[in-house]
Amino acid sequence: MLARLEIRDREFADAIDSRSIPVDRSGRSERRIRTKVIVWSLVATASLVGVAVWGVPLIATRLAPLIPYSLELRLGELIEAQARASLDTRHAGAAFECGNTAKEKPGRAAFDKLMNQLETAAGLPIPLHPLVVRQPEANAITLPRRIHLCLSRSHR
Repeated sequence: MLARLEIRDREFADAIDSRSIPVDRSGRSERRIRTKVIVWSLVATASLVGVAVWGVPLIATRLAPLIPYSLELRLGELIEAQARASLDTRHAGAAFECGNTAKEKPGRAAFDKLMNQLETAAGLPIPLHPLVVRQPEANAITLPRRIHLCLSRSHR
């Protein structure tokens, strides 16, 4: 239960104030603390955004050349296996990839020709390994260095 003590005698109130720990009755110190928390929260948010926008790409650009190609290939294989497991929800196996049936071979040949032209025009130091999969959502992912491209295609 809350209780409140009101002292109307000004001299008595002043005597209590002089013998006690100072109390801010204006709320000024509480507002100051609240303002500091807001300002520091904004500074922290701005610094996190700065790290995400400029810091991470800068670090990645400088660290990427230091990673051995064999490690990048292994990482690409692991991510590919994980991506395939999460995308191939029907466990179609080889049928999950497009371009393997006789009906799809001309489309696959045209796709491979286009990808070869892109690879040549880009002058990439490593070969592309494009892969089209049966997925209802349109999407594309690129895996580390091996650049194993996974493109989704709707079921028809």
